[in-house]
Amino acid sequence: MSENPDLYELRLGVYGTPDEVARLAESARGMLGQRARGPASALSAWALRVDSGDQPIEPAAGDEVPASEMTVAEMYDDLPQQWRDEHPGEEPGAHTTAVIRAGVLAPEDTAYDLLDALQRLACPDPEHSGPCPIPWQAGLTPPGEEDSRAYLGYHYGHLRGGGPGAA
Repeated sequence: MSENPDLYELRLGVYGTPDEVARLAESARGMLGQRARGPASALSAWALRVDSGDQPIEPAAGDEVPASEMTVAEMYDDLPQQWRDEHPGEEPGAHTTAVIRAGVLAPEDTAYDLLDALQRLACPDPEHSGPCPIPWQAGLTPPGEEDSRAYLGYHYGHLRGGGPGAA
């Protein structure tokens, strides 16, 4: 794996109440902030945002990469059904689909370690029996393909210029 930092986007799609989504986002900010501290940290910089279900799963990257026609809710359309299956007879109330996006400037192995840590915020014990409290799904956009590099550069290129912290 590469030791040189590059841009990656970590994603945690969730189906939860606005308070649950906000708590997860704050936990993610705390985790990233802690991981970025110290001169030996492999996480050079990071930025985090939360997109609601009606936003495109891949926002436009200027004129180079148009926005995806698929929304966050469409990408994670199995999460509401998972919640209904795990809570028979209950009404979802204020539950909504959202995605927590973290752009990171880090070596590849660190980006994957951060993705694992992000997943553990939603599910601290992957071997537990029963459903997770908040249905979730995680993914990562690596810088391998031209469109991915353009997308990452457009949304997170500012991370190349500065130190750690939420932008």
